[in-house]
Amino acid sequence: MFIIDWRIALAVIILTPLSLFVAAFIGKMTHNRFARQQQLQGDISSYVEEYVGNQRIVKAFHMKTELLKILKNTTKNFTR
Repeated sequence: MFIIDWRIALAVIILTPLSLFVAAFIGKMTHNRFARQQQLQGDISSYVEEYVGNQRIVKAFHMKTELLKILKNTTKNFTR
C-alpha cells in the first residue's frame, strides 16, 4: 500500500486504531444500557405477573395502590 500512495497508507494506519477505540467505547456503552433495560423489563414483568396472578390476594389485602405505585416507579426508570 505504501508503494501505491504513502498518504493513504498513513491515513489507514492512523485511523484504524482510532476507529476501533470508538467502536469499543460505543459497544461498552450500549451493552451497559441494554443490561439495565433488560433488568428493568424483568422487574416490570415480575410486578405485572404478581398483580395479575394474585389478583384475589391483592384485592383482599388492599395492595392495589401500593403495587401500582411500585409499577409506576419502575416504568419511570425504564423510560429514562
